Amino acid sequence: MRFASLVTAAAMVAAAPVVASATAPQMQSNEFVSAVRCAAYDSLPQFAGQDRDLGLVQLRLNVESRRQSTATVEQARTAVANVAAQGASGDLGALRQERAAACSGSGALVADRAAQDGDV
Repeated sequence: MRFASLVTAAAMVAAAPVVASATAPQMQSNEFVSAVRCAAYDSLPQFAGQDRDLGLVQLRLNVESRRQSTATVEQARTAVANVAAQGASGDLGALRQERAAACSGSGALVADRAAQDGDV
């Protein structure tokens, strides 16, 4: 009985870093918002047919959103709403420039890498 308790306690101690890394944010807040903005631009009809696997990127960002603070998630939602409003304006030249700026950030690179690696 005592041996089983010691084994259980050792297993819990060994699993603690894994649990902490599974619940801790994997991206900085600015990287997360940047990646969300980039995915929002890529989801606009004007940019359909991009080479990225947008579904996988969105899934990764949804998982990451559960790890981010409420304020960061709200900031990302506001960014998505702004991108949608810009997409409705129809100015393709401005959209291309904004998309390039949003997708050049480190957050977009993290999202791209996750999509390529299948890290979900």
